[in-house]
Amino acid sequence: QTQIAPTDELDAIDRQVERINDLLQQLLTFSNPSPPEFQKISIHVVIEDVLNVLKREFVEKNVEVIRDYHTGENELLKIDQVQMRQAVYNVVINAVEAISQKGSGTLTISTEIKDASRSGRLKFDETVESYFELRIADTGVGIPAESLGSIFDPFYSLEKKKAGMGLSITHRIIKDHGAFIYAESKLGEGATFIVELPMTLKPA
Repeated sequence: QTQIAPTDELDAIDRQVERINDLLQQLLTFSNPSPPEFQKISIHVVIEDVLNVLKREFVEKNVEVIRDYHTGENELLKIDQVQMRQAVYNVVINAVEAISQKGSGTLTISTEIKDASRSGRLKFDETVESYFELRIADTGVGIPAESLGSIFDPFYSLEKKKAGMGLSITHRIIKDHGAFIYAESKLGEGATFIVELPMTLKPA
């Protein structure tokens, strides 16, 4: 006589199949990247698209979202809208997961235009005059100092069961934009991902 698996077991199988399909899609994206199609667009539109998509996730994971924009909402950058949306989404969803491990917390999205000669950890080519800085900060569990150099590696994850390629794809997208991304963190006190996008060029 055929036995039917309990509902919870079937749900678990469905979740595993979904994870495998998602991972396969990430592999395809990573191994066959499309070249960016640049157009001038407000990155705030991209950010807000991501935040709107994740509204339900924020509620379910007890995440408070704070916007700290120091640039005009109509500030235009030459970016690939679809790819940049994916890059921001990957970072934000990681932040949400980090916060959920503590039960609740805050996600702060900050933007600012800065002088390239006073850039932080990374340096632009001398032809770049100013850059757009996007900070995505969370109050989650944080990242161990010894792991900060590995977070953009394929399949890296602090949660072994959730290893994927999201941050690797984000790193490639940001690099293809001639930009930088890096993270700062203190274990137990959250993490901040910083994206630096070149804006204007110095006169020849």
